[in-house]
Amino acid sequence: MPTANSLHHLKITKLLGEGVEYSYELLLEQLGARLKELRKERGWTLRDMVVKHGFHLTHWQAFEKGNRGMSLPSLLRVATLFDMPPSKLIEGLGQINKKASSKSASSTRSK
Repeated sequence: MPTANSLHHLKITKLLGEGVEYSYELLLEQLGARLKELRKERGWTLRDMVVKHGFHLTHWQAFEKGNRGMSLPSLLRVATLFDMPPSKLIEGLGQINKKASSKSASSTRSK
């Protein structure tokens, strides 16, 4: 059985909600791209993230590259830094596909 620590190194795919499939690896990659975009929109350099905002350079670079997961406290800190709710920061990230619900399709046909 994998430990909580080893889950960061495994490809994690989960079925959640209304048949939407999520990939942890894809989420990290897309979150990294979003963080880089938000940072650049504000005109902040990597040096700014270290000096002005207190992140470790290697950690922030790994976040932006999608090579490192983010703890919930870090996610909250980043969301606050970018002045947005955490839900907006991660909204729509990591989705692989949306599967049609066979139950709702069959119940519609029987009516």
